[in-house]
Amino acid sequence: MARLGGGGVPGVGRMLQKKGFHPASIVGRMGAATVAVVPRGLDAAQARNALSSAATGRAG
Repeated sequence: MARLGGGGVPGVGRMLQKKGFHPASIVGRMGAATVAVVPRGLDAAQARNALSSAATGRAG
């Protein structure tokens, strides 16, 4: 999560912080949903639903 939040792409974490966002709260749900897809053996439609649900939750 920390890597996605600021370490994976140079400048992304700082850019989000300057705009008033907390990077971990934005990418945390998406990262967790992505990581959960593989061990659960979800198919493409189920993975899409999991990511959609995570994206909706982080949007507010």
